Amino acid sequence: MELELSRPLIVGILVLSAALSAAPEEDSAREFPEFFYLHLRGKIDGKYDFVMDLTSVTRDNMVSGSYYYESRGITIRLDGRRLDEGGMELTEYHPGDGPYREDEATAKFEGRLTPSPEGWSFSGIWKSKDGQKEFPFTATEDYSQSASFKPYRLQGDMKLDPDNKESPFAEFDSLYLEPVGAAAALQADMRRLIFGDELGAQEPTDALKAQQTRFFKAATVWSTRYTSLTARSA
Repeated sequence: MELELSRPLIVGILVLSAALSAAPEEDSAREFPEFFYLHLRGKIDGKYDFVMDLTSVTRDNMVSGSYYYESRGITIRLDGRRLDEGGMELTEYHPGDGPYREDEATAKFEGRLTPSPEGWSFSGIWKSKDGQKEFPFTATEDYSQSASFKPYRLQGDMKLDPDNKESPFAEFDSLYLEPVGAAAALQADMRRLIFGDELGAQEPTDALKAQQTRFFKAATVWSTRYTSLTARSA
């Protein structure tokens, strides 16, 4: 029998009333990060203003998020994936008003992520589901009215009894989002809030590793006790 122990995602998100944005990097050849959060503003067909939020925090290249037209303000869900060489394909799902069913796929964004002086840009073609409409779109990072976050994530699993073929596995998956450009004191307070006083004094990557070590240690103790109790009741 295989028993999986899962730890819920730990997400630290701080909503700030002031803009918190880092200065864009000068290197236009920089590689896109493995994990990301993007807040974008742009236009479809040069006239339909929209705001888009995208997140990718898994190693399978999946992307999730939403967008809305500034003229309407109705949130439209997005799901998709990253492709080779900066490509990205997103499917939009209708929110339920009008002639479409809720969560019915109605259109796609097919484009590419490229660096720009303002940050990262996403541009390409918006296509309706029936193929009757195709419009160019472009959007660029813009944190003038929102906060920017840097994601840190650590995933792993461990066989709790290496000598036992039927040993249960413990699975660790933890995510931390830290506001970019915030004052050092604010970042320190947030780390202590999420990780505790001891681990919060470390960098997020080190704190997640220590958190994982503690989790696996506790899971091993639990597994040993569970095995012992099972053996007694057999």
